[in-house]
Amino acid sequence: MAYQILSLGLLAVFYGCYFSKLLRQRRQGVRTDQMGRGKTGFARAVEISLKSLSILTPLAEVFYILRGVSPLPGLLRAAGAVLAAAGTAVFALAVLGLGDSWRAGVSPDEDTALVTGGIYRCSRNPAFLGFDLLYLGILLLFFSWPLLLLSALTALAFHLQIVSVEEPHLQAAFGADYLAYQARVGRYCGPRLHGWRREAAALLCAVLAVALGLGLLTRLLIPKRHDFGSVWGHFLEEEEHSIDVLFYGSSMVYCDVVPAVLWRETGLSAYVMAGPEQTIPMTEYYLRETLRTQSPQAVCIELTGMFFPRYTNYTKTNVDQMPWGLNRLRATFREAEPALRAGLLFPLIFYHDRWAELTADDFRTALLGYEPDPLAGYTFLDAYVPTDETPADRTIVRDEENWARNWEALLRIHALCRERGIQPVYYVAPALDRIPADAMEPLKEQAAALEGAVVLDCNDHFPEIAADGARDYHDRLHYNAAGAEKFSAFLGRWLRENLALTPAEGRDAALWQARLDHFAALASQPMQAQAAS
Repeated sequence: MAYQILSLGLLAVFYGCYFSKLLRQRRQGVRTDQMGRGKTGFARAVEISLKSLSILTPLAEVFYILRGVSPLPGLLRAAGAVLAAAGTAVFALAVLGLGDSWRAGVSPDEDTALVTGGIYRCSRNPAFLGFDLLYLGILLLFFSWPLLLLSALTALAFHLQIVSVEEPHLQAAFGADYLAYQARVGRYCGPRLHGWRREAAALLCAVLAVALGLGLLTRLLIPKRHDFGSVWGHFLEEEEHSIDVLFYGSSMVYCDVVPAVLWRETGLSAYVMAGPEQTIPMTEYYLRETLRTQSPQAVCIELTGMFFPRYTNYTKTNVDQMPWGLNRLRATFREAEPALRAGLLFPLIFYHDRWAELTADDFRTALLGYEPDPLAGYTFLDAYVPTDETPADRTIVRDEENWARNWEALLRIHALCRERGIQPVYYVAPALDRIPADAMEPLKEQAAALEGAVVLDCNDHFPEIAADGARDYHDRLHYNAAGAEKFSAFLGRWLRENLALTPAEGRDAALWQARLDHFAALASQPMQAQAAS
């Protein structure tokens, strides 16, 4: 919210300078807006394009500011705030420095002075520099690919206006005086570059252009994730600080916990940020990253991950869907297999040959981004397998070194929750194939001994869940949608009765009702029978 207020304030000051100057000059009989007037050919096309883009871009900026979502790490967003403020200050100084010579566009029929003092000692085009800095700052604060494209096109139009329209006009109007000024002061900032400095600047621009191109290719080629966990693209579309309860764990979470049903039972907003075979250390990085944009009252962590090996079959999926930042880098170097690290740092290594697999969804999502998930991280399973509900023990191999790593990660998770005032809930998902009691019971006792912890073994509540072995199971580890609805209703009742959680004011009830309606519509379709594997 602070960044939204700051950004809207900077836009108001920036364009307030522009329009107040325009109105003042209009009262003096000066026509400030000369864009496209008296021009022909390429110069007219440039100015008309610039005028259109300079209207569209601030409108798009306001839209993305009000939307309030950004996938970029906090350091980049802070840098964006500094750049936007700097751009506003530079623009204001440029408007003041030009005085009555200020024009939007050039007019060959009017006499104006060549201004080389004030901020114009440092830049020949500080107003355009101010626009660019503001656009870049807002982009970093509220990044989206459409806004990047629009800002880049507008910056290009500004540049063409300078080199194709304004500089030729100034050379013709002021002759040697302007040429001397041009030789002395850089087009955008600082003294004009010559020799190796010019080449170094060109090299830097080329490197940045290549990096941007690779980023766009990566965004297009990386597989889009809509279900079965690790749905970071959808999660980042949630309004900041709008989630009351976050869930972490493996497929036993994202196939069983229906946030819309929890909302129906409790009024609490919830989101499932589980991942396939999500280990406890991976859960730690997921939690840290989600807490950048959300401030839940409780986090619920499924404990089966304590028994997973250090490296599972889905490390790549769990990491490469994370937003870029320190948590992703830490997960890459601490929790990913060494053979995967290069590809996690440079995803085109993994996905450069996906061209033949691209779909319309890849292009649409790469360009427009993800929509908010109508199931809030839950994966809808519409098949049933008639299942013998007799519990059985799973085979596990306990690696003491890995167990110690997992426990240390759980302790860090617990400390983070306590530090943030979040209620930690450690639970065991209901399943017919279970971790043996001689392994699970000591873990539950250890977790319950942590200060402020709440432990729930859902396997002790099968009668209350009331799942039907004939129709409610997808397999012996997961419910289908019918079973998940029953389990989520039980879980909602348990949360309401055992935790002091109160739905925060201002939650988007229409969004959650739409999610509940969407789940109900899916659940109303006939279940598909399938044979047990």
